[in-house]
Amino acid sequence: MKKFGDLLRDLRESRDLQQTTVANALHISNKLLSSYERNISYPPLDTLAAICEYYNVSADFLLQIEIKPADENIEQRDQPGYNIVALTPEQKRVLSYYERLSDEHKEAVRGLMILLYKDQQNPIK
Repeated sequence: MKKFGDLLRDLRESRDLQQTTVANALHISNKLLSSYERNISYPPLDTLAAICEYYNVSADFLLQIEIKPADENIEQRDQPGYNIVALTPEQKRVLSYYERLSDEHKEAVRGLMILLYKDQQNPIK
């Protein structure tokens, strides 16, 4: 499991942003942002909220917290790969299209997503 600062740095770098750009947008110093990214310190709640809003991610994601409904079946939670994720309306729409595809087309979509993800992780410089 990645630490808060590692996730924060990954978010910034995945968007090709400089620390100074993000720090200015969050109204904090570059030095303070650097300390967050290096897991030296953690932001107060108002800054955490601003970070979540800036990157459009949840605090649960940054803090690596998995929220489970109170009435959830405990046996189901213990299954490998089980994870609760809140979807945005756009994600729900795309997933609804995916669910209507044939098995063959679903496999093609999964393959394409994997290729695009790998391509994004290793850009040619």
